[in-house]
Amino acid sequence: MRRSRLVSRWLSLVVLTLCACGRGASVPGPAPHASSAVPPAAPSGTQPTVVDTAVAVVIPDPERGDAVWRVHSSGVAERVWPPRGAPPIVGGAAGPAGSDRMLPSPDLRHVAYVHEGVLKVHDLTQGTTVDIARAPKPARGGKARSRSSRSPIPFITDWSPDGTELLYAFGTSDEPSHDDFFRYDPARATSTPVAMPGEFAGWLPTGELLVRNDELRVVSASGATRSLTPGLHADPQVALDAARTHLATFVPLDESYERTQLVSIDVRTAERKPLAPPQHPADLQWPRWSPSGAKIACLASDHRPDGHVFQGLWVDGARVGELTPDLYAHAWVDEDTIVLVHEKELVVLAIATGTVKGRTSVP
Repeated sequence: MRRSRLVSRWLSLVVLTLCACGRGASVPGPAPHASSAVPPAAPSGTQPTVVDTAVAVVIPDPERGDAVWRVHSSGVAERVWPPRGAPPIVGGAAGPAGSDRMLPSPDLRHVAYVHEGVLKVHDLTQGTTVDIARAPKPARGGKARSRSSRSPIPFITDWSPDGTELLYAFGTSDEPSHDDFFRYDPARATSTPVAMPGEFAGWLPTGELLVRNDELRVVSASGATRSLTPGLHADPQVALDAARTHLATFVPLDESYERTQLVSIDVRTAERKPLAPPQHPADLQWPRWSPSGAKIACLASDHRPDGHVFQGLWVDGARVGELTPDLYAHAWVDEDTIVLVHEKELVVLAIATGTVKGRTSVP
């Protein structure tokens, strides 16, 4: 089924988390808020101020271990954590509740990861690691709590937008137990159970949650829900803008799901606006808003007659850069720069010209 295939690919994607830092800034340390504002002109005879923002990218490596990289708008990329030579941390399991891939917080102060069945949070500012949760063991002679025949494992779902809370769950690659979600507060080292009536799709600034349960729904703290896509099957590809007031997703235009359209939906009013013409579901995937929310980027597929599929970058209706067979993720670095994640390379691209600003081999 189309839905199953999309869910599988969504969960296998590299994790991308926006953060911002000044040029030359090091981790650990606080990261100032990303801004697309133009700095004031420098006084005569002085060098102009250079604004350098960055994006944190998790690169999976099943042999040497996953790692967090930081990619700058200048085109430079460096490995942040764990240090080279450290015992490998390898993720790979995924399901509707999330995955066991490491996930840095938006402020790049913490990294959540799963190692040997234990969910951990590493504090990059202190260099310390805390064990958060271990998968519950079935009672002797009993069965695991999961609805699947498999034993549940910890899944990392998402960090809150301000990085102060981590949402995690116990589940399997088939489906989560919706009553087994928790919010972890690193400052207080406490976990609080959260009711999740569907698949988590995002945090909202109001404290509400966005969930997917056939339709996309907003869930309040009291448990009340309202639909953003009444009568429409909700696609698992959902991207919230930086303000978290609008989301980009695909809606079906027929019952066969052979034609879809990329749209923007206001999470406050459910107003829907088209962002691209109708097309086949495989033509555009994985929408990402620019930091200001003024632009939208997707991965565009080119299906060749020989069966090979090449991927390229699509920004506001235009293809940018070259088509390649190994491109599998992308993220905005600033309003004019995107990093393309290839199997063995990070490519930083200026979207206005398609010029490559930097290439870094990974891992």
